[in-house]
Amino acid sequence: MRSPTTFRSLSQATPPALSRLMRRTQQLHYIALAIRGFLPESLAEHCQPGNIRDYTLCVYVNSSAWATRLRYFAPELIKVLQNHAGTPSIHHLRIIVQPGAFRQTAPDIKPRCKLSQENANLLHQAAATARSPRLSAALQRLARHASRK
Repeated sequence: MRSPTTFRSLSQATPPALSRLMRRTQQLHYIALAIRGFLPESLAEHCQPGNIRDYTLCVYVNSSAWATRLRYFAPELIKVLQNHAGTPSIHHLRIIVQPGAFRQTAPDIKPRCKLSQENANLLHQAAATARSPRLSAALQRLARHASRK
């Protein structure tokens, strides 16, 4: 017997309850795409769609500041969701603040600047002539970061 390999074949091969769950998951995926496509990127990354009940979509945000910004977009977002293919009739948004619910993306870490051997030699010379022992030691530590070739 061959195992199902696609979402569609898996949903057809499973019991009805699991099939409904998979359809709901796909529906929420479409809603998430619509939200990310409509909202500004800075706001969309702090919003996550949740359950749909009684024509109301729960949207989770990770702070009250993002909830406030989302409330400004709510009327237009509802219209977008109503027109978006694959989504049910949504008439209301329920915005729920859940601090720490989402992983924050790590800030972009810039690579360290490379210190040339020539600049390291200049730092060693400056350290040798510095009057302050603390400044001299700091310059020596900095010079040790030179790239070795």
